[in-house]
Amino acid sequence: MPDGPIHLTVGYPDTRLYANDAGIAVMVSTLVDERLMRLGPDGRFSAALAERWEQSPDGLTWRVYLRRGLRFHNGAPLDAAAVATSVRAAMGPAARPGLRNVLSVEAADPLQVVIHVRRPSHFVLDALYSMPIRSTQSPKGTTGSAKAAGAGPFRVDSQTKDSATLSAFPGYFRGKPPIDRVDIRPYKDARSAWTGLMRGEIDLLYEVTPDVRDFIESSKATQVRSFLKPFVYSLGVNMRHPVLRQRAVRLALNQAVNRDDIIKIPFGGRAQPAASVIWPKYWAYDERVPAFSYAPADARRLLDDAGLPVKPGKNGQMPSRFRFTCLLVENDARFERIALLLQRQLIDVGIDMQLEALPTATFTQRIGRGQYDAYLVTTNSADIDWIYVFWHSPQEGAPALIDTGYQAADAALDRLNGARTDEEVRAAMADLQRVMHDDPPVVPLCWSESSRAVSGRFRVPGPVDRDIWANVWQWQPVRDGDSSSTSAAANQPPSPTP
Repeated sequence: MPDGPIHLTVGYPDTRLYANDAGIAVMVSTLVDERLMRLGPDGRFSAALAERWEQSPDGLTWRVYLRRGLRFHNGAPLDAAAVATSVRAAMGPAARPGLRNVLSVEAADPLQVVIHVRRPSHFVLDALYSMPIRSTQSPKGTTGSAKAAGAGPFRVDSQTKDSATLSAFPGYFRGKPPIDRVDIRPYKDARSAWTGLMRGEIDLLYEVTPDVRDFIESSKATQVRSFLKPFVYSLGVNMRHPVLRQRAVRLALNQAVNRDDIIKIPFGGRAQPAASVIWPKYWAYDERVPAFSYAPADARRLLDDAGLPVKPGKNGQMPSRFRFTCLLVENDARFERIALLLQRQLIDVGIDMQLEALPTATFTQRIGRGQYDAYLVTTNSADIDWIYVFWHSPQEGAPALIDTGYQAADAALDRLNGARTDEEVRAAMADLQRVMHDDPPVVPLCWSESSRAVSGRFRVPGPVDRDIWANVWQWQPVRDGDSSSTSAAANQPPSPTP
């Protein structure tokens, strides 16, 4: 075993080059914050700070039972009163759907949180999971202003806008991590970051880009771990557009797109085609609902039947059936490649898609206000309540992330929100998938794969198809002289957790 403290140095490309990456804030939060429960890849929840939870027969009361002896990084007790404070802070009309109808939150005793709601909601657990539990309480016997403190396996020693140093939290409820310190540093681009890994400057390359993956995989000194991200790339449309609002046109768009080519070219084959915007690994996903196939001839027939023949272009424009503009975030090479490929595929059926690249803030503002014809984006499907947030028509007091004008799925989404049993969830999910297939507001494209590369200095336990970043607290340093470290590390079974 190595002598002295164990350090893990992490390198990541400058996030200004990756518009769809939330950057170091998310990287740090994953290690510093802890949540009431954990979310599996199938959408099922398991215990974390909370040992268990239960819903009353009428669906109007939730009880969450905490583990004993929990502490925040600042030494303050992580008890029911602290959790109730966090829940109250997250409530309000603009909150996640599961918290919008909360009447009251109280600590029934030091280990029991009671939540009363106006009407049953299947999304309560999603909302509780999404909420890191933090404290601003100063421990007894201390003075001065309190700083927000998490309860995760690592705590922040220092942090700037693009770097951070973390140290292991001895009081972590699953046990102190073997790694004593984590240093996170930026690189100007992806190539500089992987060069840093090859030179031994860093131990973990946070994001391996497709152009360097084969090179890194050929190195015996590193291990590459990949996983499918629950973020779907899609082409969305504004239902207020005079042509795009026609159901036949949106069906034609779905049939005009060759998803296999999109996966092959912008993603280097490291993605899976999307049949829906709903995460296909979700436990209630209905595989009987069909996916769109690439059928450009059928797309042309639909457009012909809709009264949209190809017309000569004017003022130097190409002949087309109709023309629309698609917004995308600027300075993101992957979005640019997808957009250009889509543009060529749609030209093949007579549709002229123009592109408009915008800064991230402007892009977000435009789609939130419905000021667009179409947009290219990647959206979160890990938490099922995000599907409700994205695709339900705007509700009073709740800002729209994307104002699409789409209403066809409202009834199915409301049934999903109010579902009380697994059977009701499955039925509502099947209805939602069928509605969004038969009357689509979007062209789902693919689910992308992400990869992280780790030095052979560390053993990485856990399933090989999960994001290893969330599992850093379990990593072990390799024993000196263990020549099988890299191959063994890539195939370790999950470590037991309390």
